Amino acid sequence: FVSGVVAVYAVIQFGAPSTSVTNTYAIHAGVEVLAFEVGSTGRARVSSTFSFITGFTDFVVLIPALLLSVGLGESDRRIRLIATTTALLSASALPMSGSRAPFVVGLLLLAMIAREAGFLFTRVGRRVMLVGILAIFSVIYIFPDSLQGIRDRFEGGDTETRFRAIYTILPPIALAVLDYPPMGIGTGMQQNFRGLFGVEMGNYESEGEIGRYLIELGVPGYLFFWAARVGVMVALLRAGKLFRRANRRAAAGAATAYAIVVFYGSLTFDHIWQGLFFTGAGFILRELVTVWPILYPNRIIAPVAAPGSTGRATARYAPRAAGVVPHPNG
Repeated sequence: FVSGVVAVYAVIQFGAPSTSVTNTYAIHAGVEVLAFEVGSTGRARVSSTFSFITGFTDFVVLIPALLLSVGLGESDRRIRLIATTTALLSASALPMSGSRAPFVVGLLLLAMIAREAGFLFTRVGRRVMLVGILAIFSVIYIFPDSLQGIRDRFEGGDTETRFRAIYTILPPIALAVLDYPPMGIGTGMQQNFRGLFGVEMGNYESEGEIGRYLIELGVPGYLFFWAARVGVMVALLRAGKLFRRANRRAAAGAATAYAIVVFYGSLTFDHIWQGLFFTGAGFILRELVTVWPILYPNRIIAPVAAPGSTGRATARYAPRAAGVVPHPNG
């Protein structure tokens, strides 16, 4: 329901003039702060495009992919219909963002999940694909400025710079090309005290997350967070592998898709991306807990008394006892 409301409201905002009340960000000192415009078309970038409002681009990258995986993997017909329809509705709002990367990445994730779930090999899959293509093209037909705005963004002067910034995902390149103090200048509160006591901070500036890691935390802090993200990515990839073994292809696609975007979004500085990402990861973990008894029927988490203890039970893996009823999804 929430996803449908977000998608429909995005269409309303995009269709309205940029000076409309629906495109008002806020009112400051009695003056309306209006949405940004795509310069070539004059259309408003919906008021939730940027993460400091409600993170529309975060939403259209992560949520349609998650909903599609739920819809394709759900056995209940009603839930499957609702999740798939909402996923397609949310995906159709992709062009409204006026942003380059979310449009490309969002479609890529949907295609990956569709392929993983065997879209082309099932009747339902082919129908969903057809309806999805028609939905996106209908939006483009009704609002041709939406796709034109994205094209113009690709032709912008900063596109090449943005693509080159992708390589800074790799630590050797980031450490070689970015400007930063080796040990960092500290986070916000520490910077405030540096200014209060007149401690030199240097003239460092970065819009990207990697650069901000290096400026605030230095090389050690940056490498720590980079390693933590690698750990999250590996965990998701391993979850995808387990889903394939359990023949949960849609869930495998979702796990793989979320693994890919571990380094795409800002898990530290964008609280909206952080919230949506780990919400999706929670759904993936729930599905993994469901398939675990199927993959390992002889190993369950059960209270077992530790050797040499006085009888106090601890959670350990233990062989499944004879006569235990199999998992309902097994």
